[in-house]
Amino acid sequence: FSAPNSLLSADLFAKLDAKNLGSNFPLRDITNPSCWFNMVQLSNSSDSMPEISIPSFIMSLSEFKVGADCVECASKGVSVLSDLTKLLDQTGGIRTLSTRIEMLADEVIMGGY
Repeated sequence: FSAPNSLLSADLFAKLDAKNLGSNFPLRDITNPSCWFNMVQLSNSSDSMPEISIPSFIMSLSEFKVGADCVECASKGVSVLSDLTKLLDQTGGIRTLSTRIEMLADEVIMGGY
């Protein structure tokens, strides 16, 4: 499958350890997400605000394609896969699949698990 014109956007709020941020954060690492996650403050049970939260999330698969071509098929079932993906595309099944993937991603990210 491919999704060449996709959009994924999320707001991320994190409590950072100010002591480490000021003294142990080289400017060369400012674009490195791993360094930022390393600065997330450890849990304090008396604090009600979560360490990391995602208040908004958007995922859009505006162009979602699924396809299969069998070059050398060992069984009849595999050779049908190409016809099946074409049928899904012609009947709108791919758009339904795309919408459900977007909904699943939203539920997983925003579900509060």
